[in-house]
Amino acid sequence: MNRLSLSTPPRDSSTHERAIEALAREAHVPIEHVTQLYEHELAVLTVGASITGFLAILTTRKVRDILRQHRHPARSAAAPAPWDVDNGAHVQSAPPDRTVLSAV
Repeated sequence: MNRLSLSTPPRDSSTHERAIEALAREAHVPIEHVTQLYEHELAVLTVGASITGFLAILTTRKVRDILRQHRHPARSAAAPAPWDVDNGAHVQSAPPDRTVLSAV
């Protein structure tokens, strides 16, 4: 695999490469595409980062989310996820047959 073009410390480059390879296998996407996404997201996260120990984890999570979004294009921000549906929409509008309504 090609070394990352970013200026990452040598001890971290193998970590990044393993993450890229795993993401490509998991998403069934060409490794070159994942490498481009990974490098971009890593660069974005690196800017201004004072703690860099978790960059590989955060970058992997972000790229995985991007790959999942591309795999499920029908889901958009406009369509709520199943767990975001308003539970009040299924409330009965009429009382059951045996309910006695009070005049209060």
